[in-house]
Amino acid sequence: MKLFRKRHVNLQPWLDYFEMLQEYERNGYLEVSLNKGEAYITQAALCTLSGTDKDRYQMARGIIKAARHIRAYVGWKGRFGREFLLKPFALQVVKDDKPHDMVYTILLSRRRRWWKLWMKADVVNVINYTKQ
Repeated sequence: MKLFRKRHVNLQPWLDYFEMLQEYERNGYLEVSLNKGEAYITQAALCTLSGTDKDRYQMARGIIKAARHIRAYVGWKGRFGREFLLKPFALQVVKDDKPHDMVYTILLSRRRRWWKLWMKADVVNVINYTKQ
């Protein structure tokens, strides 16, 4: 049983992840718009960040996790603070080849859910632009 909480939080994994996202920015796979609260990323780069290719469910969970991490990166880069995480954020996924046509948009927003009225949670909406 732990009686005392951990006093120091290890931020090194986040800093390493943010360094990798900065490298993606330098190479042109990720473009961040600080004032608008959105980012553009190529489809291959997002699939690489999701980290799994086992099945569609695990892939979708990995993509949502990567979108949340990119939102945290944009807030960190713009030095907006915690209030940035409470605002809506759009991650625009574009094709790898030029011209970079839109594939889909992941919209992250905070809302109260009917089963937890006292807490807000992330709501994920996906807007698909490709024809079926």
